[in-house]
Formats: sequence, structure tokens, C-alpha cells
Amino acid sequence: MKHYFIKQSLKKKLLIPVFAVMLLSVTTCGDMITDALDDSNYVYYIQAVNGVPLSGEESTIDTYRIQDNGDIKITQSISAPTSTNNIVVNPSGTKAYLLSTDLNSIPCYDIKPGGEVKFSIFNESYTQNWDLSIDKNERFAYSSHFQPLGRIIAYSIGSKGALTSIQSTILGAVNIRDLLIHPSGKYLYCSRFILPTPAAQAGEGLWKYTINSDGTLSGGVQQGADFDSPWDMVISRSGEYLYHIESNGFIRAYSINAIDGSLILIGAPINCGATLGLAFDRNENFLFVSIYTGSIISYRINKTDGSLTAVGSTPTDAGSCPRTLVSHPTRDFLYSQQVGKIVSYRIMNDGMLEKISDTPNNQVTTGGRIIINRNYKY
Repeated sequence: MKHYFIKQSLKKKLLIPVFAVMLLSVTTCGDMITDALDDSNYVYYIQAVNGVPLSGEESTIDTYRIQDNGDIKITQSISAPTSTNNIVVNPSGTKAYLLSTDLNSIPCYDIKPGGEVKFSIFNESYTQNWDLSIDKNERFAYSSHFQPLGRIIAYSIGSKGALTSIQSTILGAVNIRDLLIHPSGKYLYCSRFILPTPAAQAGEGLWKYTINSDGTLSGGVQQGADFDSPWDMVISRSGEYLYHIESNGFIRAYSINAIDGSLILIGAPINCGATLGLAFDRNENFLFVSIYTGSIISYRINKTDGSLTAVGSTPTDAGSCPRTLVSHPTRDFLYSQQVGKIVSYRIMNDGMLEKISDTPNNQVTTGGRIIINRNYKY
């Protein structure tokens, strides 16, 4: 089985060399997880200041191969459009889509069996692209966009990864950030926030939309009270639980109503500091949360009610400012984007982390962001 870590980053003009970040797990024929290219997780990196992409900067997509011991080695580096802030891979692992705050299109790349990526087509979209979520059957996709006219665009997916807009839901002066489709394909969750964000404002937080049979969205409903700085989220493979972080320091655990997809808060939000990334382990026994001030906290997940119990904290190097995380889909490895490097960890039986190696990433001087795209092959 071959595993590849693909990294996407922005590089400043005139600065070389550059390493970007996206993790990709790939299997070859004769040694498959589910399909020819995967049931894997992908990691995507954006050089940014507080998670906001640097406008006008050159971008690259780099591919890293994951070694048997969990270490990573670069195998490919190609140019990408300026101000690329996210890269999302379809469930079958054959296409990659780039999101840029400067482009009014979503470029599509082919992913070859060896993990290499090659440009294919441009898809017309809208400016201020941030995230893209693709349903498990690869029929529909949804993109999020920032203000001045924050919106969610629904697409049908055609041959060669072509995206055709079928609906644009304009939400006004709000930023639509992360999107996540429920494993059933029935619901879309999104985080909405308003800048500046000194405190929670009306409408900030998590929202749920119903996905209709034709791919359009209906019934946008806020889930719970307003809260400030909604950030990243993950959902369990069973579709029972959703975990969400706020960049100002809270983790929220939710159970998901099996009838209508609504979210029910589990206990009180956990205040643990400046949270900027989260990821499950491969068996979803643990949830890992990166703390910007210098640690990764491990939480044990109660499989009965979804509640979290802190196991311990793994300190990171001084000034490392860990951000988002990604776990290996079939082995006990966790990858953390930190200032100047990508750090590989081994996940121990008790949920604590043991460092494997640091992979230099010298252009990552301001931190950045890794987007986790789970492929919903359940």
C-alpha cells in the first residue's frame, strides 16, 4: 500500500524554495482500502495570518509520500493559482479542486495513481472562495464564499470534474467558512461569522441546510445560540456526532438528530485556549485539538454519548504555533502543520502522541491552515 502526503501552500514572490501542504493517502490495485485510490484523508495547507489567505501570493501544490514509519518525503511540486487557500479532493480520490480568494473559478486537477496532480479544467464560480464539500456519490458539490456577498453555491458534477452551478444562496454581509456534508448526504453544515469579531454577533455560529434530491439547499436553520469565531469541524463516520472548534478557544460536541439532522449540544463547551485544528484518530476513539500557544490536546470520545474527556497534552516546540491536523486513515499517525515544518506523530494506545519527525517547511513562517477532507466511504 502506498500513501502520499500532498501539501499545498502559498509562497511569497521571489522566495525559493517552497513547500506547500496537502496529505493524500493512495492505494494501488491489488492492495486497496475501498477503491483504487482510497478511503483516505487529505491534508491541505495555506500560508496565512490567522487563517486568512495572503492575497496575490503565488501558490504551489506539493506531494509527499508517507513512509512506513510515518515520516514524509516530497515527490512532486507544481505551481497553482495565486492566493490559493484550500484544496479539496473528491471521495474517489481522482480529482482535486483548488479554492482561491482571488479567482472567480475553481480549478480542477486530475490525481494520478502515483499521487501526482495535473491541471484539468477551470470551473466558473464566484470570488472569495473558501471551502468545497462534495457528496459521497460525487453528484453534487457546495462552495462557501466570504463577504461582501457571502454565499453558498450548489453544483452538479459532470464528466472530468466539471462543476455546473444549480443554485446560489446569497446570505449578505457574512463570511461562509467551513462546509461539511453529513454522511447520509441529507444535510450540509456550515460555519458563519462576521468580521470584525470581538464578540458573538447575531447569526454567527453553526447552520444546517437540507440537501434536496436535485442537489439544491433549503431550510437554513441556525443550530443553537450565537458564538464567536466558528472554525473547523469534523463529523463521525456513523453520522451521530459532530465536533466544532472556535478560534477563540472553545470545543463544542454535538449529537445529531437522526430524524432531521439538527444538532444537540453535549454538555457545556470546553474552554481550552486558542483552538485552530482538530482531527479524529482512525478508529475515532480520540479527538485531537491543536492549541496555538503550543500543544496538542488528546480527548477520549465516549462512544455511548459522544462526550469528551481530556487524556493529556503533548507540548510542541516553542514558537511552533500548531494549527490544523490530519490523521492517517489506516494507521496510527497524526500530522500537524506548525511554523516552519510539518510534524509527524505516532498515536499511542492511550491517545497520547509520540513525535516521529519534523519535515522542514521553511516558508511557513506565519503558521497557516490545513483543511481535513474525510472521504465519506462508510
